[in-house]
Amino acid sequence: MSLVLYQQPTNLTDIIVIAPPVNPYRRFFDFQAAYRSVMDHVSSLPSDHTPEQHTRKVYIAGLNYFIKFLEDELPTPEIMRSYVAHLSERNLQAPTINARYLTPARHFCRALASQPLRFEDVGDGKMLFGLPEWREQIRQASESKDVPKYTHTDISPLYDPRFHRLTVQQVNAILRGVDTSTVAGLRDYAMLHVAFSSALRLAEVARITLANITPADGGYIITVRGKRSNMTPVPVAAKAVEDIRAYVEAFNADLSPDDPRRITDDTPIWQPLLKSKHHPAATDYHPTKGISGESARQIIRKHAEKVCPGFNPHDTRRTAAALAYEAGMPLPQIQKMLRHKDPGTTLRYIGQKPDYASSNLNTYGVTFG
Repeated sequence: MSLVLYQQPTNLTDIIVIAPPVNPYRRFFDFQAAYRSVMDHVSSLPSDHTPEQHTRKVYIAGLNYFIKFLEDELPTPEIMRSYVAHLSERNLQAPTINARYLTPARHFCRALASQPLRFEDVGDGKMLFGLPEWREQIRQASESKDVPKYTHTDISPLYDPRFHRLTVQQVNAILRGVDTSTVAGLRDYAMLHVAFSSALRLAEVARITLANITPADGGYIITVRGKRSNMTPVPVAAKAVEDIRAYVEAFNADLSPDDPRRITDDTPIWQPLLKSKHHPAATDYHPTKGISGESARQIIRKHAEKVCPGFNPHDTRRTAAALAYEAGMPLPQIQKMLRHKDPGTTLRYIGQKPDYASSNLNTYGVTFG
């Protein structure tokens, strides 16, 4: 493709064709303005309780990844197809590709394509103009379609055999396998009990403080910052709260009342046990931080894999959903427990195996012909 260099006054006799510089289109589009347009879009998204900080972070990460992938190339439909192929090679699932990567990229391309054509004064009375074809290619790139979520298979889209949903007997076997004669064991036992009985995400479990736990309707609720920075109360089993208190009491047992290492109402309850039998050295201890979400995942995985090899820490939520469904809890209540906006997501967490026999009308005496 060649650039067209115009001399003023512009007429057909003044057109001079010159060799283009390397990927010159970026001279004629304001990337910063397009970036701000995407961020303004994210800021306008509705939220149940608080601004969508989680979504904003996801958009920023996905958009930065797209811009890095582009380098100096013009966003075109071909580039978008290459981008999707690249993301697929990373073994990302279709919903992740669509929501985290393609959506911000499309918004960015739409913002670029909506910008007016610009020109550049290159001196000597000459003006360098951007080609309309560039804007049209970017517009077409912005219309790239979502990656299909599911391919044809004999496995129901609501059931993925890679995920684990444990039985009550398996969960109890995991809990019985924890050595509760140590403070670390009491901590791990309480964490496992909370994770399975509350269906909290592991990052949310890691944020729990004693102040987050309050009595309600004869039981307890935990109110902790969630995925989108929302503060939604979640019910938790009373026995799990008893296990938390037993662990906290054991942790604080040999610490003086003014020791900064004590677990208080406002410090995370899950604390590391590194330097001594019960407590780390004060210089290595940050009580306001507690353990990380990744550390909580490692604890869950370490104990659960003894009963269920390949267990994913997020399977605690799937297990809670499946057990609630089997116990007869209505789907809307399970959706509320998991705090899903879409009931279809809740169905995937329940993960019922396909039962073709019971789906056959003949099974219920409905026949034709």
